[in-house]
Amino acid sequence: MKIRSTEIEKMETEKLDESEMAAILKQVTWLNSKFGSLTPLFGFLESAAQSLGPELSVMDLGCGQGDLLFQLISWSQNRKLKIRWLGIDLNPKSVALAKEKLKFENVEIICGDALQFFSSPHEKPDVYVSTLFAHHLSDLQIVELIQGASDTANWGWYFEDLQRHALSREFLRGLTWALGFHSVVQNDSVVSVKRSFRKSDWQKYLLAAKVDTCMVKIQWRWAFKYSIEFQKSGAKAKPTE
Repeated sequence: MKIRSTEIEKMETEKLDESEMAAILKQVTWLNSKFGSLTPLFGFLESAAQSLGPELSVMDLGCGQGDLLFQLISWSQNRKLKIRWLGIDLNPKSVALAKEKLKFENVEIICGDALQFFSSPHEKPDVYVSTLFAHHLSDLQIVELIQGASDTANWGWYFEDLQRHALSREFLRGLTWALGFHSVVQNDSVVSVKRSFRKSDWQKYLLAAKVDTCMVKIQWRWAFKYSIEFQKSGAKAKPTE
């Protein structure tokens, strides 16, 4: 556990039929919803809205089937915030599921590589968010992710991912086995922890990306997660027409 694993998750390599995939995604969604809180991310977006004014654009990098966007949209509606939502994911099946889940919402879902989005002509958002996406990437890709998000966000970004810790690994191993989860979920939950991070990893990535650490806050979150917040200095509200 001292070094990040490069093991590939089974969900990325095995051929799964639609019923299996649906069962797996349901179990993954349950795990993600039970262990952690979106309160820090809500607070980050609230600060962005206060800084930039009533209208804000937010992109979810690696949006998957749209679970995070669904929760964020519900929160913003309760807060009466006018946010333009975007999501991007490389997996066409995930994009299709996200579009179905969010078909009644004001959201744009793009099928594509999040890392290539930064250099695309597409209008860039005020804020990037990402949860449980970075551990799927290599170290070099994470540096590229940080550089791209830091350079192109109008206001800032919020990333959250797992902490690489033996207790987390063994807890997930035991829990998914006890609950009789699909073998892919049992395997991939452990692999995800092995591919995840310690605080020193994030500090290394930020240094390699040449990001001013004065603009970054790294915090440990329950359960066995880190949040990394970046806010550009001098970011101001966009002029109103």
